[in-house]
Amino acid sequence: MAVKEINLLPPSRRQQLRNETVLVSLQKFLRTVNSGLMVLSVVAIGAAVLLTVALPVVDRGGRDELETTLEDYQQLRDVIVKENLLYDRLVKTGENRVVWTALLREILPTLPSGVRISLLSGRSTLDDKGEAEAGNMKLRGQAATRTTLVLWESRLSELESVLDVQSPTSNLIDRVDLDYDLTLVLHEDD
Repeated sequence: MAVKEINLLPPSRRQQLRNETVLVSLQKFLRTVNSGLMVLSVVAIGAAVLLTVALPVVDRGGRDELETTLEDYQQLRDVIVKENLLYDRLVKTGENRVVWTALLREILPTLPSGVRISLLSGRSTLDDKGEAEAGNMKLRGQAATRTTLVLWESRLSELESVLDVQSPTSNLIDRVDLDYDLTLVLHEDD
């Protein structure tokens, strides 16, 4: 037997020392666990406070950024809608326009000698849908005789582009050197 194994204490005292050793070891273990739990509690409380304070700030910042982005998107979408409406209106205007030069090429050959045009104006309008309504052309000038004016009116009324020739009765008061005022109502597709 080795010297280390010799124990001169009575068995009751040896049992008591073993119990005290186990008790001290258990106390040290519980203190370590308690200290660890306290550190974890402090970390958890700190994390909770940080999350409570930081998350709404991050969330608010993200929400504000999202709202700003959405507002920018809405404004851009509104601008695009307006531009598309303008574009559609321009396209419809181009499709439904009256080609005045073609109409003048058709009207001028019907002009008898002795009739002069001093004023020429045309108007083509679009309805609410952007479709062409019947346009009109106003002609004002002088005619040498009533007969030449009536002849011209009848030639104008025979044109395919002209729906109606409106001539006030005041055009026919004088027999010679009369001033006239005519309105040509045009078909919608001209």
